Amino acid sequence: MSGRSRGLGVVCLAMAVVATGGCEQPPRQTRGYVLISVDTLRADHLGVYGYGRDTSPFLDQLSERALVFEHAFSQFPGTLPSHMSMFTGLYPSEHGVFPPASVLDEEVESLPAVFRRGGFRTAGYTEGGYMSGHWGFSRGFEQFSDRTAHMATDVEVTLERAGSFLRGLEDGERFFLFIHTYAVHDPYFPPQRYRALFWDGEAPDTFAPTGPNLVEVNRGERAVTRVAVDYYEALYDAGIRYVDDCLRDFFTLLDDLRLASDTTVVLTSDHGEEFLDHGRLVHEQMYRELLHVPLIVVHPDLTSGRRIPALTQSIDIAPTLYELAGIEDPPRMSGRSLVDVLEGESDRLRPDAYAEGGPIDRTLFLQRGEQLFQYLRFFPTTTPNGRWQSDSLELRVPSPRLELRVRSFYEPRRLTLSVAGEVISELDVEPTPRRVAVDLGLPDRTVKIEADGCVVPAAVGVSADTRCLAFMVDHLDLGRAELYEIGSDPRETIDLTTIDPELAERLRHRLKGYDDRVPVGARTTRELPPEVRRQLEALGYL
Repeated sequence: MSGRSRGLGVVCLAMAVVATGGCEQPPRQTRGYVLISVDTLRADHLGVYGYGRDTSPFLDQLSERALVFEHAFSQFPGTLPSHMSMFTGLYPSEHGVFPPASVLDEEVESLPAVFRRGGFRTAGYTEGGYMSGHWGFSRGFEQFSDRTAHMATDVEVTLERAGSFLRGLEDGERFFLFIHTYAVHDPYFPPQRYRALFWDGEAPDTFAPTGPNLVEVNRGERAVTRVAVDYYEALYDAGIRYVDDCLRDFFTLLDDLRLASDTTVVLTSDHGEEFLDHGRLVHEQMYRELLHVPLIVVHPDLTSGRRIPALTQSIDIAPTLYELAGIEDPPRMSGRSLVDVLEGESDRLRPDAYAEGGPIDRTLFLQRGEQLFQYLRFFPTTTPNGRWQSDSLELRVPSPRLELRVRSFYEPRRLTLSVAGEVISELDVEPTPRRVAVDLGLPDRTVKIEADGCVVPAAVGVSADTRCLAFMVDHLDLGRAELYEIGSDPRETIDLTTIDPELAERLRHRLKGYDDRVPVGARTTRELPPEVRRQLEALGYL
């Protein structure tokens, strides 16, 4: 069946896949496709995903006539790499776009460029920072804005800009529209009227929940009370309710413009947020609450909703949109189209989902029957700088061959490898990962890696960090692992690595299979422009 004829099998989804298992009518494509990303929105803080607080009455209602993916996972717990995976259908290690300096290679096509090539009008409206055009997000958009107004009202401004684009469409013009908002992101600054819905009384005597303050808590440099964390979470929930009301207005606009009957809408997020669920704040780790994101698909032919238990990833969004829209010759992607799942032809897309980054270097989600497992591999904290090394790192290598992926911080760096004081190799590394292999001659040797210098992030304006950073070794298999069964233990408190060591070992080997991802396109770095630096400061990143 061709992409155009399949378009969207959700005509039969309206019948929740009738007993015959097939569609009585050919599926149709829609005129418009809208992708909405609510930054930092964890799935389990929405009513449709089981949350107890009334944060999302509109989205809950909308989901009654939508497709709700129950197990959708982001590929990175951070705005920039995660959204670039969403845009390209590639894992972060493939597209290579990470803070502080990497940008998307010109040869890599992303959502707006592919839709524009397919004859669609394209527009994107973000709130800047790590979603600014600087990183490559603006490529392919006919209209693009990454300007910000004020944290409390940016989402209203952003949606109004999107509305202006929709009002300007000519009759019959097909379109792709991307909308992004930080309204849920720290420093958790919803309008006052929404705060009162989730916090009764005066605010506790605590510090402002800005990025630098929250990171200090994670480093053990600042104490925080449980009452303060509960307050931050209440502000977070208030922000969700605020966005929910704004989205109600946006869908009303689609109705008023007579676009709702011919537009497919996908709503998701780049990552979640933590409120000491696993001992930290914001989004530095890779537990379920940081990677489980909403994925809701609305199509005009759906009259009743359907919940889909298939394991899905953010990298599946781009190939799905391409197939739904009938886009021909899509680029090479690691993500898979969800259309078979949407049409009810399959209840499972893949056995596992993979994510990268954060203090926990990588993780894997696995479906086994009705069970959903998460396996996490921690990077060892060998220096006070965690994954980033200031000057040197010593590794005990059990095999006679050292294989690793290494990258420098911010600028090129030369690394010297030595054993027992004797230099065995010198490596020139860049801010993008490089895979290297060095023969050691004998097993069980200690290798020392030394850098020729380091850079203070604050000195070059890429963050407020005052440590001096030199290089990072990716995917070291030296730290501890954890294994959880999310269905019976959603808060991930019971580690199964010693209870089911056979499964833990199998997942360790499966996870290693993801290490050989080949980068797509050249790695490009670019200095931050002043406006982007200002936006990142406002968001607490710098």
